[in-house]
Amino acid sequence: MKNKVIVIGLDGATFDIIKPLINEGKLPVIASLLSKGASAELQSTLPPISGPAWTSFLTGMNPGKHGVFHFLTRRSDGNGFLLCSSHDIKTPTIFDYISAEDKTIGSINIPMTYPPPKVNGFIVSGIPVPPQAKDYTYPYELYEDIKMHVGDYTIDYDFSSMNKKVDSILDEIERYRYLAENLMDIEERRLKTGLFLMNKYPCDLFVIVLTLLDRVQHYFWRFMDKRHAGYSDIGAKEFGRVIHNCYEKIDKAIGEIISSSSDNTTFIVMSDHGSGPHYSDFHINKWFIDIGWLQMKSCPRVILNRSNIKRILTKLGFKKLSEKLPPSLNSLSIFIPKVKRENDFIDIVWSKTLAYSAFYGISINLKGREERGIIEPGEEYQKLIEVLKARLYQLIDPRTGEPLIENILEKNEIYSGPFSDQGPDILFLTKDLNCIPSDSYTAHSWYEIRVNHATSGTHRMNGIFIMKGKGIKNTEELQNLKITDIAPTILYLLHAPIPKGMDGRLITEAFTPQFLNENKIKFTDIELGYKKERRSFYSAQEEEMLKESLKGLGYMS
Repeated sequence: MKNKVIVIGLDGATFDIIKPLINEGKLPVIASLLSKGASAELQSTLPPISGPAWTSFLTGMNPGKHGVFHFLTRRSDGNGFLLCSSHDIKTPTIFDYISAEDKTIGSINIPMTYPPPKVNGFIVSGIPVPPQAKDYTYPYELYEDIKMHVGDYTIDYDFSSMNKKVDSILDEIERYRYLAENLMDIEERRLKTGLFLMNKYPCDLFVIVLTLLDRVQHYFWRFMDKRHAGYSDIGAKEFGRVIHNCYEKIDKAIGEIISSSSDNTTFIVMSDHGSGPHYSDFHINKWFIDIGWLQMKSCPRVILNRSNIKRILTKLGFKKLSEKLPPSLNSLSIFIPKVKRENDFIDIVWSKTLAYSAFYGISINLKGREERGIIEPGEEYQKLIEVLKARLYQLIDPRTGEPLIENILEKNEIYSGPFSDQGPDILFLTKDLNCIPSDSYTAHSWYEIRVNHATSGTHRMNGIFIMKGKGIKNTEELQNLKITDIAPTILYLLHAPIPKGMDGRLITEAFTPQFLNENKIKFTDIELGYKKERRSFYSAQEEEMLKESLKGLGYMS
């Protein structure tokens, strides 16, 4: 009987919560997997963001090769950023290699798989997907199949509503209660869909990504953490166990997936990153403004596009008229000088700007790369980098009184490949990652403690990895695992050759010597090539809606 692989992705899962819950006698399924399989912490991409992390999982390569650094990508004209789609993945994925081996694939909810690529099997796309889209499945007919046999399927919650302020504590409690109920409902329907598809369309590789843990950790962390500035006894009483309860729900979901699988299956349970508290923000662009490294055009001005016109008409009592505005207004923004609500990327005065923040890192305004660069490549660039690093290391966290920055890395220490220049020049880690970089141009101060923010949890570098199956050791001693290592390991388990160009490595130490002896490792020089040009996919209206939702989730400032 041929070997099959099931990957259960738990977006944002962390051993920091899993292991204490196991010690309490909770999470029996994960406890069993840990006791019988191989496990370790799994290092995410830097920064640990789901877009590039899941793309690294799919390709076995770093962002410098696959081209995805965030959920956004640079516009070719230099005027800001566009939303990424699957068209922005520049390299082949494991789906390409497995399909080429005439093996079958089933994929549900992996981020960055919209629009769904053609595979030998089926795909249900993950974020970012337009809210009203029906073309998120491959083959297309699968959409109706799911609707008929499972019911309505939702890719994700619309988090744009979390950007709005509420009037009272009672309103806030009701909003979070509604959020929790909807997130659990979405995940239950996703699990139901997954069980239906894996049984109706058996495949050699089945991957399902469950996002519930990531979402509740983003929004409900402060309710269980007394150290968080947003903690309150009222909130803790209502929501203090939400995160733990969701881990228990996911544990049961894993059990259902395992129970529905066939013999001779290897199970991989993993997360794209870990999770932890989000105590404060470092508004890098505001800091650059303060030290004179970045200059903005004067404000306020107003941009009259569809959403702004709709808001104005509604306030004036013309709600019905506002609802008739055509979506095409989104593609034409009318700029009225000196009347704009807040500054953004297009307001940078490039002739007087040395550096700016984007993609959770820092980019130098470099000649030859930036549209209006002023810093010469070579010696001037490197000197500026050294000065910047020194100033960053001098910053003190006002909340703790300790140095804010723990480690700074230049792009050549993180990325390799033809697209490395598209990422930031510098990335850094704050102490314990409790303070998160922000790209905001409108913050009142360069440092802000999170009190009145919807999100209170964020990502960590350490995700989880558990593998159980025939020939897998029972060990917790695996070391230095990276998210890129999973792709070659999946290919090996399916007896497919591993491309030599992958950055990831086969996790040989997780297998018994006998299994490695009986299943020879195969490599191939074949590369399916780089995609050279991105294709614009989302409409202006879809871009706006999806960016607002990502903003509500904390991915954008």
